[in-house]
Amino acid sequence: MRFRLTIVTLAIVAMVGFVAAEQSDAARTMMEAARKTEVVDGDLKGAIQQYKTIVDRYKTDRAVTATALVQMAECYQKLGDAESRKIYERVVRDYADQKEAVSVARAQLGRTESAERAGGMSSRQVWTLPPSGTIDRVTVSHDGRYLPYTDWAVPRGNGELFLHDIVAGANRRITNDVEKFGQEFVEEATFSPDDTQLAYALFNKDHYELRIIGVQAPPASHPRVLFSNSEVPRIFPGDWSADGKWLAVQLQRKDKTAQIGLVAVKDGSLRVLKSVDWRGSSNLFFSPDSRYLAYDLPTTDTGNRRDVFVLAIDGSREMPAVVHPSHDVLMGWSPDGRRLLFTSDRTGSTGLWALAFVDGKPQGTPEQIKVDVTGNSMGLTRKGTLYSLVHHSNFTGVVRSDIQVAAFDFAKGQFLSTPGLAVQTFVGANNFPAWSPDGKYLALLSRRGREDTVIVILSHATGQLRELQPQLTIYVGGAALRWSPDGLSLAIQATDSKGRQGIFRIDATTGEATPIALSSRGPVGGESFIGPAWAPDGKRIYYNRINRASEGAFTAIVERDLSSGNEKEVIRRSGRTPFWDLSPDGKYWVVADGDFVRGGPIPGRAGKWNVLLIPASGGEPKELMRGESQGGGVLMWAPDSHSIFVYSIKDEFTGDREVWRVAIDGTEPQKLGLNVNFLGPLYNSDQQFHAHPDGKRVAFAATEPAKPDEVWALENFLTTLSAKK
Repeated sequence: MRFRLTIVTLAIVAMVGFVAAEQSDAARTMMEAARKTEVVDGDLKGAIQQYKTIVDRYKTDRAVTATALVQMAECYQKLGDAESRKIYERVVRDYADQKEAVSVARAQLGRTESAERAGGMSSRQVWTLPPSGTIDRVTVSHDGRYLPYTDWAVPRGNGELFLHDIVAGANRRITNDVEKFGQEFVEEATFSPDDTQLAYALFNKDHYELRIIGVQAPPASHPRVLFSNSEVPRIFPGDWSADGKWLAVQLQRKDKTAQIGLVAVKDGSLRVLKSVDWRGSSNLFFSPDSRYLAYDLPTTDTGNRRDVFVLAIDGSREMPAVVHPSHDVLMGWSPDGRRLLFTSDRTGSTGLWALAFVDGKPQGTPEQIKVDVTGNSMGLTRKGTLYSLVHHSNFTGVVRSDIQVAAFDFAKGQFLSTPGLAVQTFVGANNFPAWSPDGKYLALLSRRGREDTVIVILSHATGQLRELQPQLTIYVGGAALRWSPDGLSLAIQATDSKGRQGIFRIDATTGEATPIALSSRGPVGGESFIGPAWAPDGKRIYYNRINRASEGAFTAIVERDLSSGNEKEVIRRSGRTPFWDLSPDGKYWVVADGDFVRGGPIPGRAGKWNVLLIPASGGEPKELMRGESQGGGVLMWAPDSHSIFVYSIKDEFTGDREVWRVAIDGTEPQKLGLNVNFLGPLYNSDQQFHAHPDGKRVAFAATEPAKPDEVWALENFLTTLSAKK
């Protein structure tokens, strides 16, 4: 994670380094803003406009202008636009005195000329996903026409598998598996060799099933359950063998062991090929002759750098194909099986590379095909076009989120200042703020790409940002980050490198993680621990134990003594995930419970809910408020612990909310004119305000819909290798 941040930082420094020392602060600021738009936000067209503004505004500053032109050309190049060549030629022709900029331009022109001679390598965007669509490790059809995806906002079709026709621009629903939203949904899918069937994973209440369905239209066939085993809560298809007889799969068992294997398409029998780290491979790809299976794996328990391996299907040998200190990720095989394709950041930016593979063995050293590539592989077509999913900077894949801070009057329930951004790096990917007990620091979670999440600590006095990388997998959905009362550590729910889910203590200085409580069964088909809260004395910690059994599901608040390790269950509620929070003085729990939380929100349908007050040590709840809407929850406790701010969601998609102040003495709730619609959709972000210890400010996560993911196609890139022979 730190490596990825360093790459972005070095890229900015390198480009800005072209600019002479006398460059104005304003120009430097504009360059950094444009580079952020390009690299962090992934908005190439927006960055081009910013670079054009710089060129127009600083015409007399040749260093600034040359740098901006080089960056502008790079953006056009990423878009596959021939305008990039014209700009590079302009830099070489008109800015000979700017040696570094000219050097970059000449190098890029050389690559372009080589590609043109080899047949014209090009990259083009083929589809933008709908806002409600997600793609998680799926493959393009072998003819390059169809893309499977999951849609989460289709009436009576939430979480179902859909198919996008790239040629016709039409979407078609494939499955009809989901009976209960939130408890069933479709993920990862891969096409059969003849493109007539899809293998996919369906989460079925407490474990994943492997299913196969025909995709001919109309109509699609009924699915066949190929593999379903309660002892294997997770199983995902990776690739289909060329003869259609086998599916390469990744699976995780209840004992938290993970494996790569083959499932027979005929009868669903499983043959395990290899035990792996629980994080598994980014992708699985059969060689075109189906004699070998390629995959990538993390190199250590600490960090996510990967190497690429090839395994003979007959089990005779495993070959380390790409072993390097860099981060190497499998992308696929060339259609003739003579090259293994992968991305690597070994040159300082992520590029596409190829490694020769002859007579069942890797040959020679890898060769770079293309510089500056982005996206996760969706496989290659028969003609050798590589499809990739480009994920834009956001927090959940659905929501962009940023931390804002404002002065707040708790007595009147209103803002005293306009909220402003607290953190201006990795914009759109920050959430879950938490003030330190002394109010000097603000901790938060920041997303890096699709997988990595880091803890960022902001100093209120200096504005300095510091990152903690605790070598944990932090799941952003429903996460919570809480400071210990002494301000020396934080608690969060996460999963460690051994696949153990639970509550962990993070040292606020070193980032070292130690487990506080570990779940015995794991989040799928069993239980998970979420939402840590510290007792005011710091000697005890509370967490939420969620049991997800299909029958008799419950949520319990557990108190753990940190010195002895003894635990006791203080509250138990039926249902899955009622919202709960501990008052600042540690005397009461507030619980938001009701229909909308037990089964998950159903778009367009209201649910009944209530707000309960429960003594911290347990006991009979007292109802403070009840309502009926598309969602509700606790916005925050007042710092004096005498009242609670409660919100009700009137429209889940717009985020339209009403807010009340609810006194714990049971007096009538007071409706406020407080606008908090910026909090965004339920379940996609932190839904709370976080009061500063001085009782004068609040921090919160303001959200908006994320920029949709994009699918890109890289064409004619293999001909560049042929031309070099």
